[in-house]
Formats: sequence, C-alpha cells, structure tokens
Amino acid sequence: MPSVQSSYPGDRLWTSSLPVACRLIHPREMGLKGVGDLAYDLQTALLREQLSMGHSVVLDCGADWRVRESWRKVTDEAGASFWLVDTVCSDAEVHRKRFEARGPIWHCDAGQTWDMVDALRAPFRPHPQAAFLADAIRSVDENVESILALIRGEVNP
Repeated sequence: MPSVQSSYPGDRLWTSSLPVACRLIHPREMGLKGVGDLAYDLQTALLREQLSMGHSVVLDCGADWRVRESWRKVTDEAGASFWLVDTVCSDAEVHRKRFEARGPIWHCDAGQTWDMVDALRAPFRPHPQAAFLADAIRSVDENVESILALIRGEVNP
C-alpha cells in the first residue's frame, strides 16, 4: 500500500521546490501566492501523481497544519496510509553546534542565525497527530528503523 510521511521542522524539500526568487513586496500583499505556497502546491501535485501511480511518497519539509491536512486528504482519497513524523533535536547545544558547522543558511537577503533558529525551538510542539517523533540525537539509522517498524505495524503510534 502506498504511504506518505511528513517531517517538521525541516530545511530540505526533496522535490527541489525550494524558493529560488525573492520579491521586495510579499506576493500575498498583492493577493498572489508566494513562492513557498507554490512550492507546497507543487509538492501536493507530485504527491497526488505519485500515489495515483501506486508509489510511496516521503515529503521532507516544514509545513503548517493546513498543508499537512491537505496531504492527509490526498492520501485518504488515494486509499493510502499517512504517517506524520515530526523531528526535533532535543539537545539545544548539539543542535547549535550542528547549525554552526553547517554554515549560514540564506533566504533572500537574510542569513539565518542561531538566535532565529533558537527562537523557533521554544514554541515548537510536536503535532498532536504525529505518529513518530524523530530525535536528531539518535542516529539516522535508529530513527529510520523506528519509522519503518511503525509502518510495518510492529509498534503502535
């Protein structure tokens, strides 16, 4: 059976739909969709297409509840299972070291700083419907094996 999972917060979109252009006036102020909104539309279209072909899908990106709910509806319509996976790095110092080692992340003209990231850590709460919380303190292999066990039905969400 096809499946889909989502990850939040994330900094990658495997569909290569990252914003590539910036505008001085935000498109929403002009009644238009922004590049980020269009990227989610693209991911949703790709999700629908891949599920219609019987493929499993992994969406790896930060998405708000509206986007996640639209993905859940698409999977329901396709008769596929939906596993929402949230991600955290529970150790703030490890998170900071990894962030700083990666170097600055630029979005338009503004470089993302640790203070910006840290400000998002405090209010973050895992989604109440998340089937799994992947902690970056664990190895990638451990997290992947736990998620696969969940999908195989070997553990309860």
